Amino acid sequence: MKNIRKQHNLSKREFAKQLGISAATIVRIENGITVSPSKNLISKLAYYLQKSEVEILQDIQSQPFFENQTAFLYGNYLYIQGWFIQNLYSHINPNGEKLQFAIKATKKREPQNIMVVDQIDSLLTKQEDIQDTLAKAIFKITKLQDVSIKTYTIVFKTSQRDIYYKMASLQLQHLSFKIYLILIDTQRFQIIEEYCLTTI
Repeated sequence: MKNIRKQHNLSKREFAKQLGISAATIVRIENGITVSPSKNLISKLAYYLQKSEVEILQDIQSQPFFENQTAFLYGNYLYIQGWFIQNLYSHINPNGEKLQFAIKATKKREPQNIMVVDQIDSLLTKQEDIQDTLAKAIFKITKLQDVSIKTYTIVFKTSQRDIYYKMASLQLQHLSFKIYLILIDTQRFQIIEEYCLTTI
């Protein structure tokens, strides 16, 4: 946020006036107190800077999260769509096993609508074929033993398009949750394609 303001050679007060918000809001964002600004503010910034709302969120986030960059980009997209986002989600199941996901997302005003997100990089190893990778992903989500998880989403970069299509071609039996595959252009901050691998 500070960099955006400096690029336009504006004081906090001037920038706040341009956006129709208080200078205190600018201060909270620049100091990291407000990590995810309101949808209203993001929309105002997007209009002011002639960028997409997802691009604005990418610009103002202070922590780069390079390891899970694709997943966090998808998390920004979900935030714009009205989801509450928890990055680097850890869960200890009843057996005492710690399971980690890039994101846990809960639909605002629909607390029963919960999703966990991983990116394919965290699941795929060179020795495995795609079917084994998917089986490992399903086993991981099953080990959560959390019936409130309705969706498991796996995100792919455009450079992983071949892997995305191979996984999308696999056949699955019915599960208690949906699995979505999301192909993302990380340069243009756009979702290229999404595919539901299974139905409940």
